[in-house]
Amino acid sequence: MVKWISRVVLALTVAFLVGGLGPNLAYAHNITQNLGNYTVPQGETVKGNINLNVGNVIVKGTVDGNVDVNLGNVVVSGLVTGNVLVHTGNIRVTSAGRIDGSRTVGIGNASSGPIPGGLLSVPSHWSTFIPGGTAALGLVNTGWFHFGWAAKFFGKLVLNLVVSALLIVLFPRLIQNIVHGMSETPVRAAAVGCLSLIAWVVAMIGLAVIIIGIPLTLLLALAGVVAALVVNGAMVWLVGSRTMQTASSSKPQEWYWIVLAGGLAVTVVEVIPVIGPLAELAVLVVGIGAIVQSRVGFLTPPTSRGPNLP
Repeated sequence: MVKWISRVVLALTVAFLVGGLGPNLAYAHNITQNLGNYTVPQGETVKGNINLNVGNVIVKGTVDGNVDVNLGNVVVSGLVTGNVLVHTGNIRVTSAGRIDGSRTVGIGNASSGPIPGGLLSVPSHWSTFIPGGTAALGLVNTGWFHFGWAAKFFGKLVLNLVVSALLIVLFPRLIQNIVHGMSETPVRAAAVGCLSLIAWVVAMIGLAVIIIGIPLTLLLALAGVVAALVVNGAMVWLVGSRTMQTASSSKPQEWYWIVLAGGLAVTVVEVIPVIGPLAELAVLVVGIGAIVQSRVGFLTPPTSRGPNLP
């Protein structure tokens, strides 16, 4: 009888302890997942890193480690003590969420409030920081050191001018072909661009779920960044040449003045909230279509009006 009573008391004690600890259970291991979403429920702790190829990581509890997503989003309403890295996708932190480490986005967006002790890095020209605070050139926000709108504008301007000038000087034929496609057949280029971007995304997802396809996924992501920069350079030239033709059609148009005029105009549009990202997306779609329909820039376009590239 005494043994039976002692066993019941022991069982009840264990059940009570487990029940009391249940909301704060900790799982001490790294989590690796190829495809699909992964959620850390409220009250639970993952003591380790979360690595996800394609999908979303939703943190409502605690991650005592890093979160790394290749293609997808990270939403934090709980706590991440380490770093959050998204190669292609978005990082969003709610008002109740916190990331103690750094936040890095390759291609995509990062939105958040103030970052106590953290570092935000958005290295790609095609990434943006949607502030609760402000970011430097869309690049860095340490929570206590903020760059304002002027720094963002001049940072984008310098990037547009330098990248566009290099592309125009080094690859004039490529830029001329893309400009021709964007200006002469914009509707067709937009249709081709839409189909090409859809195929690019499908290829990224398809390769990312295969371990041996991950290097190819990264190469595709790099190709996307390069294509976006080339399209931006072509748009700078197109806008600059049209602006200079309107302002002084009778005077010789030096290529560097065209780049300056186009860079200023494009940058002004890019920094306008809501309108800027939409305009960039539209230009990207049309520009990608122009690249594809010119067989990656190697076809010689018909002679068109406007200044010759250097």
